[in-house]
Order: sequence, then C-alpha cells, then structure tokens
Amino acid sequence: LAHAAARIDLLRGAGCGRDAGAGLPDRARPAPVPHAHAPWLEPLEGTFTFFRFGIATVVLVIALVVAHKWLPAGHRRMVEILPGIVVTLLLWLLAGVAFGRYLAEYSWTYVVYYKGLASAMIALMYLYWTASIFVYGGALNAAIFQERVAPAQAP
Repeated sequence: LAHAAARIDLLRGAGCGRDAGAGLPDRARPAPVPHAHAPWLEPLEGTFTFFRFGIATVVLVIALVVAHKWLPAGHRRMVEILPGIVVTLLLWLLAGVAFGRYLAEYSWTYVVYYKGLASAMIALMYLYWTASIFVYGGALNAAIFQERVAPAQAP
C-alpha cells in the first residue's frame, strides 16, 4: 500500500497552484522512520502482528457464527452452518489480499476518476465485495440445508 500511497501523493501534487509539483519525487518528503518514537517496541512487532490478526479472526468468526446461526428463520446446529462460515472466512481473506494487491497497482485510477471521493469509493467497493461474500456463505448454507431436507421429504 505504500506504493499506492506514493502514487496518490504524486497525482495530488501534480495540480495547479501554490503546491503544484509538491508530490513529485524531487520534492518528496522523507519517509517516516519506523519505530522512531518507541524503538523498544521493535522486537515485539511480530507478536503484535500475530495478536492483531488473531483477534481480528476471532471477532470475524464470532460475527459469522452469530449471523449464520440466528439470522435465518429456524434453528440451525453448528454443523449445519460450518460450511458457510468456513467458505465466507476463506473468501473474505482471499478477497482482502486480492483487493490490497489491486490497490497497490491501480489505486491511482480511483484518484483520477473520483478525485476527493477516492477513499470513500475504495471503502464502498471493499464493503460491496465483503457483503457479497457474506451473502454467498449464507446462500451456500441454505443450499446445503435444502439438499439435506429434500431427501427426507421425498415420498
């Protein structure tokens, strides 16, 4: 994402006026030094990253269990909703990585098309994909449930 941010700064600085050219490489600000304010935290960076991803995964799994267990009509057992939860989690992680890589290469297009609304449009696109993945996980659970119920109802 640093590469994408550099491109956005380059495009913003290419405008007219007092700050014209401020984003060009010859006038670029020096990059911030990592851990400049708290160098004693540098050895703990891996631990913080592990816990950050671990906590985010736990919160997402809890949200998925709540959404898949109590939002549909009727009572669902954990075994019945597990395929949708796993597929939703995996697709969400895959889409997040893919969208991050896409933004690293092509974020400048959002700035060109949407100008000051680029950040809002990027967030809306990510939320659109996330919502689609959540709906797909629920639809997968519904399809599996229908297949299990259909043979039991056959004469």
